[in-house]
Amino acid sequence: MKPTSATKRSNLAAIVLLFGLVIAITAALSVSRSANVLNGEATTNSEASESERSEATDVPSIAEVSAAGHTAITEVTTTSFADQVLSSKVPVLVDFYADWCAVCRHQSPILAKFAEATNTVKVVQVNTEESEELAGRYQIKSLPTLLAFKDGDVVARYVGLAGEEQLKELIAD
Repeated sequence: MKPTSATKRSNLAAIVLLFGLVIAITAALSVSRSANVLNGEATTNSEASESERSEATDVPSIAEVSAAGHTAITEVTTTSFADQVLSSKVPVLVDFYADWCAVCRHQSPILAKFAEATNTVKVVQVNTEESEELAGRYQIKSLPTLLAFKDGDVVARYVGLAGEEQLKELIAD
């Protein structure tokens, strides 16, 4: 017996639904495993590679970079954002980060070096875990995200790990 078009559509819908479920489960497992690696829990998970375990611990935290004497970067919160960023007379580079984000930990020393080398740009960081309202207002969907502000307006956006050249380009725009 030959399948009808309704049967074909039903089979196709079931396949699409199954494929979607597989993708959702894979993504959830990946996020869960990444969170475990970043929280240092990978040592109990035999599937985690040695490089994943060391990546989560070898990179200094944002607080450690600040504590190491990098005072050129200011921590900004929802309450101080308007004064520190929107009212600034100089361009401001804002780094949206989270402590659990390994890429953010790689970004922090690059930002510190950039901030210390320039006197024409203010560099600030916003912890998205503590300032969720700001992250929502500026549609921060990935970390790290860097926004360049001039006269209170966003003039450039960079998502991901930015090197010193990308930082210069952000401010130059």
